[in-house]
Amino acid sequence: MKSSFHGKIVEIPGIYADNFENAEHQNARAYFLSHYHTDHIQGLHSRELLDVLIRNNVIIYSTELTAAIIDDDKNDDRIMQCVRGLKMGPNLITLPSIPGYNTPEFCLTVTLIPAGHCAGSTMFLFSTETMNILFTGDFRINNNDLPKYKLLHHNDEPIKINTLYVDTTFLNTKYDYFPKRSESVAKMLYEMKKWLNSDETNAIALHTSAKYGYEFVFNEIYKNLDVKVSVGAERWRFYSTIPHLVPGVTNEETKIHLCRKYLTNQILPLKNPLQSVQGYTKIKIKTDEIWKPTMDEEWVNRFRQPYNPAWMDYCDPYHCNDYHKLACGLNRKTMRFKWFQSACHVILNNKCAKYRGSLKYDVIETKYCMQYVKHLRSRCELECPDNLDPVCGISGFDNHVVLFRNDCAFERANCRSGLLEEYEKVDIKVCSYYLNI
Repeated sequence: MKSSFHGKIVEIPGIYADNFENAEHQNARAYFLSHYHTDHIQGLHSRELLDVLIRNNVIIYSTELTAAIIDDDKNDDRIMQCVRGLKMGPNLITLPSIPGYNTPEFCLTVTLIPAGHCAGSTMFLFSTETMNILFTGDFRINNNDLPKYKLLHHNDEPIKINTLYVDTTFLNTKYDYFPKRSESVAKMLYEMKKWLNSDETNAIALHTSAKYGYEFVFNEIYKNLDVKVSVGAERWRFYSTIPHLVPGVTNEETKIHLCRKYLTNQILPLKNPLQSVQGYTKIKIKTDEIWKPTMDEEWVNRFRQPYNPAWMDYCDPYHCNDYHKLACGLNRKTMRFKWFQSACHVILNNKCAKYRGSLKYDVIETKYCMQYVKHLRSRCELECPDNLDPVCGISGFDNHVVLFRNDCAFERANCRSGLLEEYEKVDIKVCSYYLNI
């Protein structure tokens, strides 16, 4: 994984942002971290950087939340002696002199401005007596947010930016629309509230694709639904250190749980709906699915290679920027079709398949996936009989096992699923084992 930015703020000697590599050769006076994502923290946990920080009295500056994340993810306790969390708004810091160079101490005003990208993300406005330098990092702003950025104004007039370091990942006409975060959260809250109100026994499992970045969502859930999100012990260890920043989470049982893929012990334990095991004679059921547990970790990871930190970064989907440009993939061995977010995601899937234990796909024209979907929909059963003849299926997407009411219900799930033929029919003994029946 390469850093997304070379790091050097040319206008102020010794200032580096979002790049911590080659520390011995940079003569850094201070480092700044806009947010804790992999392509912005290269070298952060290296022994080389730590030695330079301690020897030269150099500080890494970030937001308070990012500093807490560094503390949670550190591999050497000493690094926290060199990390300072700054508050949003203007901060006055002192840059140390550079040993062996004619560079005296220097006072600098650093203004932190919300970037709207992820948990703890910020822009840095470096201000001297003669210039303003704005480093955006990754950011997300819509037009309605612009008036809120008072820190970029003086006496109600925009300040002069002498130099702008701006992220240009989505500076392309093909990305003509991004939904507002408020729109996405409002839709999610509507669906959650409807589900929780429909039955007092209903619960919700939240599956997130990244470890950090959903804290705003958790807080909005708590604010609007008055229910905190229950998290596992590992996540709570971190969140409990910053309760003022993430009030929407708890380590106690609630109806909303945060679940991480492959960590089945964090999934909310719901009551088994099989009231009488023998012959499946009495089943409390509201949908086609009788029971839907997740396969245990050993089964899920049966094809995965031993963990290595290198391929965790290598397989990160953030390497792909062509989001929303759908691509169609075909595994020719199983003749299985699958939609991908982009052709880049197909390539990334194939490169990482041996680590993840997933199928490899060829990129084909999207019309074939569309035709296959139409084929599925054309034979999709609208109604299924109520007879009980259980069928066991396993999802090829996230490896959960599902016990369906009957064969028709199984076929309808494959027909209506957002994935093409998601479920594979397996021996009923598989479901019996995972249901302990």
